Amino acid sequence: MEKKSGSIWLSSIRHLRDVITSVRSSDESLKTDGSNHVPEEGSDARATETTSMFANRINDELFVLYAPSDGLPHNMEIVFVHDLYTQGSRDAWRTTWTNDDGTCWPREFLGKKFPRSRILAVSYDACVITNSTQGRMDSLSIVAENLMVNFFLRSSNVGQTNNCPVVFVGHGLGCFVIKNLMLKACEHYKENNDERRKLLENVRGFVFYSPFNSGVQWDLYANESGQSNSLTDSLRPHNAELSRLNEAFASLRRRMQERRNSRNLWTVLTICESHETASSSRGRSQRSGTFVTEATARFDCEQFRFGVGDHFGVCKHQSTGDVGYQCVENWLDSILKSQRKPTPYSMPKFLPREPFMDPSTDKLPSYNSGESVLKFLSDIDTGQDYEAAVLKFFPDIDSPKEQAYEAALLKLFSDFDSQKEQEYKKYFR
Repeated sequence: MEKKSGSIWLSSIRHLRDVITSVRSSDESLKTDGSNHVPEEGSDARATETTSMFANRINDELFVLYAPSDGLPHNMEIVFVHDLYTQGSRDAWRTTWTNDDGTCWPREFLGKKFPRSRILAVSYDACVITNSTQGRMDSLSIVAENLMVNFFLRSSNVGQTNNCPVVFVGHGLGCFVIKNLMLKACEHYKENNDERRKLLENVRGFVFYSPFNSGVQWDLYANESGQSNSLTDSLRPHNAELSRLNEAFASLRRRMQERRNSRNLWTVLTICESHETASSSRGRSQRSGTFVTEATARFDCEQFRFGVGDHFGVCKHQSTGDVGYQCVENWLDSILKSQRKPTPYSMPKFLPREPFMDPSTDKLPSYNSGESVLKFLSDIDTGQDYEAAVLKFFPDIDSPKEQAYEAALLKLFSDFDSQKEQEYKKYFR
């Protein structure tokens, strides 16, 4: 902290945190500890990564890979959804995204690049064999329904932060879990379910690793011992259920882009495997070949490229120098930048150039900030990040009146929704 003219000035970051905390419900923010810190390469922290991961689990099906430190709010959510896995495999939510040297790259690479992101990993029963404890989820629809319920729990609260883009990352079958989830959410959209509406409006795009959109020519898991899970039916060439899902999702993407009048929303980046994949079975029956081909992966995407690795390795980026990782990073960066650009909804048309409501009294105080308020509002009008503008406008806050004014101002912009204009007019005379 810095002293000036006898008053204590708060640091900008800590001040912003305090302001946002004062206007948000406690169950809308993720409480984290130091285990979310991204360790430097070569540190001892990686040796205990598994333990720290479990310490940050929300529940048995949703894990926090990374979240902002010190209670700061997140400005983007990235949700990872894994592929099928074989009997006896553990923690696919983690191992799918862990590279050869034990680095969980979403946490370490993306966490460093996007320090205010919230990165989550989904765990669901995708075992290729059905027995008494595994392979019990036999339908993509059931998996998606369970996931949607989990997302909207208070402890999870996925996709519910206003003006916070949500990006889904899927591998193999996980791509189709994501597609099904979007369709399930849209089924209830006309009912104005607030949670589903917020999720759909916050979605910005998808990264799909080796999606087998029209099936595969040979089954990696054909020789697994035991009863096959019906989820593996989606691997069959031109599976009717998968074809309907793909067409419905493609149609939904177009409708959402038209509704938001932007082709930059709900976009798909596809990264396809480039190496041959060996089957999991050992012995004479083992074979290798291209599991997901370009022809099946390229369907319905704005960007396509080949990654490095076989089907299981293509989503395990070895370093930030991996060209596939750099494509993902640049794509995410463009989403954040586009979020900050001026839009027809970035500034309430009815916003007066005068006082804001005092939250403590539900009345408008006679508070005049003069030219500084006009400058602040001008910054917002020109598309400047409103949080950056807040930091410039409120360098020192020490009176209760000013704190209430600031809280009301920040809440207005963070919660603004063009469809709720009448609701927000109560803030003004």
